[in-house]
Amino acid sequence: MGRIFRAIISNVTSLLLALILAIIIWAAAVREANPDGERIVRLPINIVAPDDVILLNTPAERVDVTFTGPQNSLEALDPLSFEAVLDLSTLTTAGRETVSIQVNPTSPIDDNISLDLNPPQTVVDIDFETTRTIPVIVTIQGNLPPTHSQGEVVVTPEEIEVTGPQSRVNELKDARTTIFLTNSTQQTFEETRRLTIYNRDDEPVGTSGGTLVFNPIQATILVEIIENESIADMTIQVELEGLPAPGYRLLSATAEPRSILVQGPPELLDNLRVVATNPVPITGLNASSRIPVTIELPEGIERLDNNPIVANIGIDRIMTTGVFTVPTNPVGLSPELTATIPITQMRVTLFGPLDTLDAISADDIRAELPLNDVREGTNIIVPIVSPPTIEGVEVRSFIPSIVNVIITRTVTQTDELPESSWRTVPTDGLHQLRVANTLPIAVLPRRYKLFRL
Repeated sequence: MGRIFRAIISNVTSLLLALILAIIIWAAAVREANPDGERIVRLPINIVAPDDVILLNTPAERVDVTFTGPQNSLEALDPLSFEAVLDLSTLTTAGRETVSIQVNPTSPIDDNISLDLNPPQTVVDIDFETTRTIPVIVTIQGNLPPTHSQGEVVVTPEEIEVTGPQSRVNELKDARTTIFLTNSTQQTFEETRRLTIYNRDDEPVGTSGGTLVFNPIQATILVEIIENESIADMTIQVELEGLPAPGYRLLSATAEPRSILVQGPPELLDNLRVVATNPVPITGLNASSRIPVTIELPEGIERLDNNPIVANIGIDRIMTTGVFTVPTNPVGLSPELTATIPITQMRVTLFGPLDTLDAISADDIRAELPLNDVREGTNIIVPIVSPPTIEGVEVRSFIPSIVNVIITRTVTQTDELPESSWRTVPTDGLHQLRVANTLPIAVLPRRYKLFRL
């Protein structure tokens, strides 16, 4: 019985050895027919994160996946069957973390295929989105006139919301702006201003192109301005006495300063529109002047300052035009030429001071027709008008501005008596000839020339 059992054991062992050997031989044959290989596929990385997670840096965007396995299986592999994922949902604290990249198949693959990632992980810098409010601080600069004072200030909104990474939002302190009320006298001052955000170190923070969102980023400031009824700013009116010198005119009369602050009962101030100076004499003035003046206020009203007041008197000469009829004077004509001029007078308009023009006569003005370079025929001549040499006087215009002058050449007639009329004078006729020669030349015809024998 023992021999039989040992024989059975021996046969089973041989059978198992033969089976293992057969499997090895089959696997080697299969491997030789379908050897192992590698295939590299580049996949985009999909980031999975909760809505409140803010990614502050740029992690790896792609991963190279190396697949290893039988060649036939690798060739049948579809890269779209895999998805690279960067899962941030497990992160609970802000800061920098190293997160593994996961590659998951979206459909079944051959179990003989293994994969390797490059890079296998990436560094992420995350924060969590949060929203908080910060106050709006308004600074008012400038001084109102003494007649007005500042009242209530209303800021809309009084706070603004800031949304962004928690680490940055927590650094913010407030939102600020500045308005200027200098010389504002309106009942209500209203202005919308863009806000500047400051951190806890009182440093300005940029509000554009960053990870922070401000809602809103501007505020409307409403300032009540109250008028002081017992103080008024009154315009000074300069009272004048007399007239400037003859030939001069008054251009302006203004006070310096233009107005003064006065104080008194509101009912008196309401009836006071302007403050007049004492009369300023300008009789005979022929130049601008600065003249100190005084004012007298109604009883019950007083000035709030004692600064001197000066009247600026603007005086100028009266400038006007005068029209003169001036005879024309041809000059420069050659003796052998004759000029036919259609005019004998011109109308000349001068501009200058009134008193100066009144003293000028037509004889003081020259109107010349330059005929130096004329030719036979019609010539267009531009007159030359010369006013008297007096400062401030100028020629404004003259009529006519051009003159058509006809030029001809002068001809002297020297025709002699015709030969048929000649005759010999006998000796006994000498007396008659002498008598004839004693006749005056003026009785001879113009077409004949006198010959002496």
